[in-house]
Amino acid sequence: MSPAKVAVIGAGWWSQGWHLRHLDANPNCDLVAIVDLEEQMNPDLDSLTTLSEKYHCRKYYSVEDLLQNEELDGVIVATPHATHYEIGKCIVNAQKNIHILMEKPMTTVLSDARELLKMVQHYKPSFLVNHTANYRTQAQQARDILGTGQIGRIRHVSAFFASPLKSIFQNESRKDWNEPSKGMLGNGFTYGQMTHLVAWIFHVCTDLNPCSVSCHMTHCPKTGADIAVAATVTCDKDAVMSISGTSLLPGDAHHDPPVGKRVRIEIYGEEGALFYSGVDTDPSSGKLEVVDVEGNFITQNERFDFENTDNTGTGPESLQNWIKACNGETDYYVGADCELGMKAVAVVAAMYESHHNDQTADSPVTIRMTVVRVHSSRFVSPRTVPSSVFRRKESSERTMGVPKFFRWLSERYPRIIQRHGSRPTSATCQEHFGKPPPDYLPPPDPLSECGLAPEIDRLYIDMNGIIHGCSHNNADLELNPDAEGEADISEEEIFRNVSYYLDRIIKDIAQPKELVYMAIDGVAPRAKLNQQRARRYRSGQEGEIEQTVYDAHIKAMEREQDEMKKLKEAKERDSQEYSAAGDEKVKEIQPGRFTGKFETVEGSSYSEGAEGDKKKFHSNTITPGTEFFQRCTDYLEQFIKDKVAHDPAWQNLTIVFSGPHVPGEGEHKIMQFMREQQAKDDYNPNLRHCIVGQDGDLVMLGLATHEPNLVLLREQVVFSKRALQAERLSQKYGLDMYIHNPNFEFMHMNLLRDYLALEFRTSNVFPNSSFDLEHTVDDFVFMTFLVGNDFLPHMPAMDIADEAFDLIFFTYRELRKKWLRQSNKRPGLVPYLTHEGNIVSGRRLEEFLTLLGQHELHYYDYKKTNENLEETRRVEDKYGYDFTPSDDVIVSKEESDRARFREMIRKNLEDDTSDVELQTPDQAEFFTPVLSGPLHRRRAIAGDEPGVDGEGAGLFTRMGSLLQYSIASDDSGSTSFQIDDQDVKGRYYYDKFGFSPFDAEKHVALRKAYIEGLVWNLKYYYEGCVSWEWYYPYHYGPMLSDLVGLEKILKEISFEGKMGEPLKPFEQLMACMPPSHAKLLPEPYRPLMTDDNSPIASFYPRTFTIDMNGKRWPWEAVVLLPFIDSKRLIEAAKSVDSSLLSAEELNRNRQGEPVVFQRLADNRDASFESKIEVTPFSSSILHYAGHRLPLFRPKLKDGIQVPLGGRPTLCDGLVESVMLRSVHLNVHGMQSRYKTACLELRNEAPEVLPAETIAPHLIGTVVYIDYPHLTEAFVTAVSDQQCIVRGNKTKRPWSLKEAADRKIEKRRLMKKFFFGDQLPGSGGISFGKLDSMMEMETVLHVRPLRGLETLHDGRVVKTFAKFEVEVPLFVTSFLPREDDKRLVGIPVKLEEDPFYSTKTLVSKRMLRGEEDAAQASKRLVKGSGAFSYTMRRPVKISSRAFHSNAAEFSFQSNFSTISNIPFGRKGLAERPIARMTPNSSLSQRAAFRPNFMGTRHTSFGGSKGFSLCFVIGLSFFANAYASILGPMGNEYFASSHPALSQIPKMTEDASGYGLVTRSTPPLEFEHGTTTLSFLFQGGIIAAVDSRASLGSFVGSKTVQKVLPINSHIIGTMAGGAADCSYWIRLVSQEASFYELSRSRRISVTRVATLLSNALYQNRNLGLSVGTMIMGYDEDDEASPPKIYYVDDSGARISGDMFAVGSGSTFALGILDTERKYEMTVEEAIDLGIKAIRHATFRDAYSGGFINVFLITRNEGWRRVYSEDLSRFLRDPSSGNRIPLEPEQDAKQEQ
Repeated sequence: MSPAKVAVIGAGWWSQGWHLRHLDANPNCDLVAIVDLEEQMNPDLDSLTTLSEKYHCRKYYSVEDLLQNEELDGVIVATPHATHYEIGKCIVNAQKNIHILMEKPMTTVLSDARELLKMVQHYKPSFLVNHTANYRTQAQQARDILGTGQIGRIRHVSAFFASPLKSIFQNESRKDWNEPSKGMLGNGFTYGQMTHLVAWIFHVCTDLNPCSVSCHMTHCPKTGADIAVAATVTCDKDAVMSISGTSLLPGDAHHDPPVGKRVRIEIYGEEGALFYSGVDTDPSSGKLEVVDVEGNFITQNERFDFENTDNTGTGPESLQNWIKACNGETDYYVGADCELGMKAVAVVAAMYESHHNDQTADSPVTIRMTVVRVHSSRFVSPRTVPSSVFRRKESSERTMGVPKFFRWLSERYPRIIQRHGSRPTSATCQEHFGKPPPDYLPPPDPLSECGLAPEIDRLYIDMNGIIHGCSHNNADLELNPDAEGEADISEEEIFRNVSYYLDRIIKDIAQPKELVYMAIDGVAPRAKLNQQRARRYRSGQEGEIEQTVYDAHIKAMEREQDEMKKLKEAKERDSQEYSAAGDEKVKEIQPGRFTGKFETVEGSSYSEGAEGDKKKFHSNTITPGTEFFQRCTDYLEQFIKDKVAHDPAWQNLTIVFSGPHVPGEGEHKIMQFMREQQAKDDYNPNLRHCIVGQDGDLVMLGLATHEPNLVLLREQVVFSKRALQAERLSQKYGLDMYIHNPNFEFMHMNLLRDYLALEFRTSNVFPNSSFDLEHTVDDFVFMTFLVGNDFLPHMPAMDIADEAFDLIFFTYRELRKKWLRQSNKRPGLVPYLTHEGNIVSGRRLEEFLTLLGQHELHYYDYKKTNENLEETRRVEDKYGYDFTPSDDVIVSKEESDRARFREMIRKNLEDDTSDVELQTPDQAEFFTPVLSGPLHRRRAIAGDEPGVDGEGAGLFTRMGSLLQYSIASDDSGSTSFQIDDQDVKGRYYYDKFGFSPFDAEKHVALRKAYIEGLVWNLKYYYEGCVSWEWYYPYHYGPMLSDLVGLEKILKEISFEGKMGEPLKPFEQLMACMPPSHAKLLPEPYRPLMTDDNSPIASFYPRTFTIDMNGKRWPWEAVVLLPFIDSKRLIEAAKSVDSSLLSAEELNRNRQGEPVVFQRLADNRDASFESKIEVTPFSSSILHYAGHRLPLFRPKLKDGIQVPLGGRPTLCDGLVESVMLRSVHLNVHGMQSRYKTACLELRNEAPEVLPAETIAPHLIGTVVYIDYPHLTEAFVTAVSDQQCIVRGNKTKRPWSLKEAADRKIEKRRLMKKFFFGDQLPGSGGISFGKLDSMMEMETVLHVRPLRGLETLHDGRVVKTFAKFEVEVPLFVTSFLPREDDKRLVGIPVKLEEDPFYSTKTLVSKRMLRGEEDAAQASKRLVKGSGAFSYTMRRPVKISSRAFHSNAAEFSFQSNFSTISNIPFGRKGLAERPIARMTPNSSLSQRAAFRPNFMGTRHTSFGGSKGFSLCFVIGLSFFANAYASILGPMGNEYFASSHPALSQIPKMTEDASGYGLVTRSTPPLEFEHGTTTLSFLFQGGIIAAVDSRASLGSFVGSKTVQKVLPINSHIIGTMAGGAADCSYWIRLVSQEASFYELSRSRRISVTRVATLLSNALYQNRNLGLSVGTMIMGYDEDDEASPPKIYYVDDSGARISGDMFAVGSGSTFALGILDTERKYEMTVEEAIDLGIKAIRHATFRDAYSGGFINVFLITRNEGWRRVYSEDLSRFLRDPSSGNRIPLEPEQDAKQEQ
C-alpha cells in the first residue's frame, strides 16, 4: 500500500520546526504540498520556495488551490488560531474525504467551534485536534481508570499548568499570541497553553461536562496578554474543578536544553483518587498513580509524559494516529476530536468572559458564566497575614549548637548519612499509652527500613533535645503563634512522652549491648550563659521581633506601591497590631533581609498573665534549678530503676544517669566520660559507640574523640520548605508526630573521617603524603570555630551560606605545604594549626587568618553590589514588581551613617586629651589605625609640602611617625587629613563596638579576647572545661585581617589557676532568665530580679536592643544584653537567707554527681529495691581513678580495628579521588547551595556480557547495594537494553517502547547516584566517563535485606523486602571488608517463588500499598520449607583494574587477587594486574585482604573473594585501556573511551602530595577572546583575534592563538593562554612522535581524542581550555576536512562551524547569516575577517590583530590575512592580505 498523501497548511515556526520534519521522516506518509498565504511570512524562517525545494513538494498560496489540484488523504492545519475555523470549514465543505489534524485550540471563538462541530457530525473522515498529551499512554490509562469507576464518582479536580514562555507572552512582536482578534475577548496564556490542561481533564473525565466558570487573570503590562489565570469550573453531577496556570515559569521551553512545563493534576472520587504530576521534559519526574479507598497508592505508570514536543523522529502519538487514519487503518486512537476541541474552547472562552464582563452569559455547551469574581490584592493587612509568616524554627534549618552546619555537612559529604526507618512498635506503645501506635503516621522511606542498624555497645543520650521535643512542638506554635514557647500539656504527659521516647531509642532502635549514658544539661560554663540568656530573652520578645521585622517588610513594599494610602489606612485601623514606635529602626535592605536595631517595649513579655494556668508549659522551665526539672529528674531516676528491674531489654545494661545537678552541658559531660574511659588501662578500643542528639556540636565533638567506630543517631531533619509545610499539615496531631517519628538517620564518623582523608589527602590513604589524618581532623574541628558556635560569634565574612568553609579549607591546604617545609627544617614542629589540643604557633595562626582576611573586603564589595542586585532581579522576575526601597531612602540612610562616622573621626582627631598612644614600628606593640584603606593626605595649595607646625603638632607628637606622611596643610596652614567615610572596617567597628580606628587599647583587647576564646574552645573540646568563669565579652567578632600580633597574645594567654567554680542552679537561673521568669526561682530570690533597688537590677533591662545584623529570621538577631558580672551575681545570691528555703528548694540548688544503675546478678529472692544497685559514679568501677587525665594525643588507640564488621567505609569502593563540585545535590527535597565532595569512582566501564549470559550466575545470589553502607540484596532478575531474565525462566525481549523506557530509567538511576534522590545519604558518586556508558549497562533487580526475624521455634532467619529495586550491575561490585557477624551463618527465609512475588520500587517512595509488610505478604505464596540455608554468593574482585586477554576469560576460569594499594609514584593510582589461576575455585577465599585505608589498624584476614560482577566485566578491562600509541587505527581510536593517555596526569605540585581534591580558588578568572572556524568547499578557514585579557586587564595584544600541530592540522586557543599553549604543544609533540614512528601523519580525530583524554584526566585542576582542532587526514584522499571542539572537561564535539570565546556570539551571528558551503576561497576569507571584526567591535575583551588561516588538502595550513585593528580604525585598507597562488585559487574554486 502506498503512503498516504498529506499536506500542511501553514509554514510557521511550528510547522517548520516540527510537522514538516516529522512528515518528511515518516515512511507511512508522503508530503506532497505546503500552503501559506505569502512567500515568506516570517523573515527568520525559510520561505515557501525554500521549503518546497527542501521537502521536494509543491507549494500553494491558498487552500482552494490546494484542494483543486491535489488528491489528498490528510491535511494538517497549523495556521494562526483565529484562522482555523475558515480553513476547517473550507476542507469539510470540499467533501474530499480528507482527514484533518488541527492544531489547538481548535478555534478562538466559541460560536466558530460550535459551527465547526455541527459540520463534522456527518463528516466521515477523522477530525482530530492536536492535543498531544491526550494521545500519550498515561492519558489512555487514566481514561480507562476513571471510565471503569475505580475511584468512584468524581467530585473534585485540582489542576495546575506552568509554562516557561515569558519570551512569547511578554514579546510585543508576537501579536498572533498576544493580541485578540475576530471576536476574542482576550489572548495570551489561557488560549495558548491552558487548552492543553483543559482538554486533558475533559478527555479523561468522560462523564463530566462544564456548567459555569468563575475566573480571574493577570496580564503583562507590555503586551496585554494574560500571563496567569485561576478559575473555578462547576460541572454536572455535582463536581467542581479548580484550574490555574501561569507562563511565568523561569526558563525557556525552546532553548537548549529546554525547560519543561510543570503539570499537576489531582482527581478525587468518592472511592479513591488519581494523581498525575511532573515536568514534561523529564519522564522520571512524576508518575500516574491511583489511591484506593484504603489509602493505598497503586502506581499505574512510572513515567510522566504530557505534551510531546520532540522535533526528531517520525512525530508524536497524535501525528502517528492521524497518519494511521489517513492510511485507512481503523485502530487509531482519538485523543481529541472536534467535540472535545469545542469543549476546551468553551471553557477557555468562559474564563475570558468571566474575567472581562463579570456577568452571566449563555453558552452553546451549557456553560453559564457566573457573576462571582475572584478579586486579588497585592497587599494584605497584618491582621490577614500574621507576622508568623516570618517565623523559622530551630528544628528546621538551625541545629541547636551550630546553625546550618549539619545541612552543610550532609550536603558536602552526603554518604556519611544512613537512613534508618523505625516504626513505633505496638508492644512499646501499649506499655506506655495502653494503645497501639496511631494509624495516621506517615510511613518511613521503604529503603530506610531495609538492612540492619549499626551494632552498638555504648549508647550516649543528650537528654535535653528529647525533653524539649516531648514537651512542646513547633507545629503547635504554628497553630497558635501568640503562645511563643508555650504548650498546653501537663507534666505527666511530658514525663510519659520522654519515657516512651527513651524506651524506643534503647529497646527498638539503638539496642545497645553494654552501657547507656544519659546526660541532662547541668549548669553551663560562664561562656555559654550569654547565649542561653539571649535565647531566653528572645523567646519572650520574639513575637515583638517578628512584628517589627514584619513592619519593616510592609514599609519596604509600600514605598513603591500605588496602594500606599490604602495600606496606611489599614495600619491605622490595626494600630494595636503594630508595636514599632514611629521611625523605622529596622529596614528591609533586600527581600527578606533586615538591618538596624530597635528596643523592645517594656513589659511586652509573654508570660505575665499565664501564672494561673497550670496547664501552660514553657520551654524555659527546662533549666537546672526549676521545679519542673527537679520533678523530671526524679521521675527519670525511678523510670530507670523500673526498666532495669523488669524489662529484659534493659536488664543487662549499665545505666549512667547524669542529671541537672551535675555541672556541665550534656554533650560535654558525655565527652568527659568518654575521655575518662579511654584513659583506663582496661579500655577496649574496639567498642562501638553511638551518641543520640540533634546538636551540631556533636559532630565536632565526635571527631575530637578520635573514635572511628562512633555514630550519631538523629531524627531526620526536614529542610525543604515545601516538605516542611506538608509535614506541618499532618502535624495537627501535635506531639504524636515527634514521639512516634519513624524517620531516623545514623551519621557515621568513620565515613566522615574517610571523606576528610580523601579531601585533605592524608597518609592513611595516600602513602606518599606527609600529613596525618588525626592531626587533620583536629585542625578541621578547630577551623569550624571560625564560623561561630555557642561560645564565640561567627567572624564577619565567615558565613556557611557564603561558602566560608570552601575558602577556609582552600587556604589551609595551600598553607600547609609551607608548614611542611618549616617542619622539615625544625624537628619537633608539626605542619598543622593545632597539636595535642593547643595552637601550634601564633605566627602560623596569624598567617592563616590574615590570608583568609584578604577576602573580607572583596566579600563586602560583592555583597554590596552583586548579591543584592541578583536577589532583587530574581524577586522582580518572580513577582513582576519591585520590592526594593526607593533610591532616595537608600541614599538618605547611607548619608546619615556616613555623617555619623565622619563626626566620630573628627572628634577623635580634635581630642588632644585622648589617652590613645600610637607607637612607632620599632616598638613592641606597634598599632596601626584599623581602616580598610590608608589615611589620605589632603593638599590645599599646589606645591605645598606637609608640615608639622600648628594645630597638627600635638597630634603628630601623639601618633609618632605613623601618620607623618598623612598630615597636610589646609588653606589656613593647619594640618588636616581625610578618611574614607565608606571605609568598611572603620564603619564596622564603629557601628558594632563603638570603636574609633585609633582606639588602640580597645582593638587590642578585642583581639586578645577572641584568640583567648579560640584557645578556650579548643581546650573545652579536647580536655574539658579549663575555666568555668571565662566568657567572650563582646557581641560580635573582629575582622580576620585585624588579628595580628598573635604570637605575643598567645604567650599571654593561660588558664592555669583560673578554673573557678560553676554557678549553682539558682545562680544560673538568675543569670540567664528574663525578669518575667523570676517565678521559676524560690520566693526569696525573686526580688533580686524584679526589684528596681536590687544590687543587680542593671542585669535585667526592661527594654533591650535587637540588632538584625543583616539577617532574615528573628532567631538570627543579635540580642544586645548587658553581660553578667558573675562575682556581683554570686554576692547578691549570698544575701538570700538560706533558712527561708524549703528542703525541696535546697535540693534543687545542690550540685551532685552521676548515678549508676545496675541489676544485681542474683536477685531471685530479693525485694524490688534490692534488685537494683544504685551507685554514685565516683564509687563505681566506671570511675577513672587517676588524679588527672593523661595529655591528649592525636592518634588512634593501639589495637583498634577500622572498620569493624558491619560498619561502612569508603575504602570498600574503588575511589579514585574526591572532587568538590557545585552539582546542586538534592538530599533534603531541595537543591543544595553548597559544593559537594563527589566520590570519583574508577572510570573503567566494564564491557558487560548480555543479560541472558550472566543471569544464571547471578539470579538467586546475594549482592551488596547502597555503597558504602552495603546492604545485602537478593537478585531476582537481570535485564539489559534487549531483554529481561527473571528467575529460572528464559529471556523476555523488550518491546520497542519498553526498550526506550528502559533507557530513560537507567539514565534516571545514574542521576540518582550523582545528584541525589531527595533523601539524606544519596548522591555524591560519580563514575567519570562511565556515566555515558551506563545506558548499556546491565541492571540487577534485587530485593534488599529487610532484617532478621525470630521464628516461633527460636530460629533467627534473614528476610528480604517485599519490593525490589533496580541497580546497575557495576555498583554491586563492592563488598564489605569485614563480615557483619550478625549475618554470618544465618539462613534465609524465602517464599516458594521469590522471583515473582514483588513489584519494582523505582521512585523515592514506593507504592504505599506495598509499604506494609502485612499487606504485601498477602500476595506472597505461603508454604512449608520456604527457607534457603545455602545462598550462592558472587565472587569478589577487589583489585583496582585488570589488564589481561579477554579471550582467555570464561566462567570456568578462576583466579586470585593481589593487593590493591591504589597509590604509587607521586600519589597516583597504579593499576595492578589480575592474575588468572585456573585451578582455584570461584568460591575460594583469597589469602590476602586488600587494604588501602587505615592500614596501620586493619587486621589482614581472609577475604570473601571476588565479585562475579567484575569477572563478567573482565573483557572490558583487558581491552578498553590499551596504549594510545598501540597498534590500532585512527578511527578505532576515535571511538575508544578516553581513560588512559600517554600524556601525564598533572598534580598541583611536585612534592608527591598534590591536590586532587581542588576547591575553586576564591578569585574567579575572566577571559576574553574570539576564535572561529568553518568548513567550505575549498577547505577550512580559521580566524582569531590576538588579545590576551584578564577581565578588563589587557595582558598582551599580540598573542598567537593559532598553534600548529603538523603541516595539515592546527589548533586554536581560548581560555587560559598558558593552559591552551601547553596542551596543544604537548599534543603537537605526540603528533610528531606518531609521524616519526608510523611514517604518516596523525589523524585529526586522533589528535582531538588525545587532547580530550588528557584534559579529562586533569579536569580537577581548574584548567581553562576551549580549543578547536582542525585539518585534513593523510590516509584517505576522500576523507573530508574535520573540525573538533575540545574543552577542559574533556568534551569532544565534531562539527562544521564553531566559535569560541567571549566574542563568539557576535561572530556566530555573522557566520549563521552569511556562511555558505559553496563560497570561494576569497569569500571565505572575507567572511572570517568580517566575523572577527564584528566580534571585536562588540566585545570589549577581544581585539589586537585579526589573523586568518586557510587549510587545504594539498597545501596544508597557511596564514592568509593579518590586520592590526587599531590601524584599521584609522585606515580601513591597512589589512595585510597574503595573495593566493593563482593556480591554487583556481583549483580551489573548481
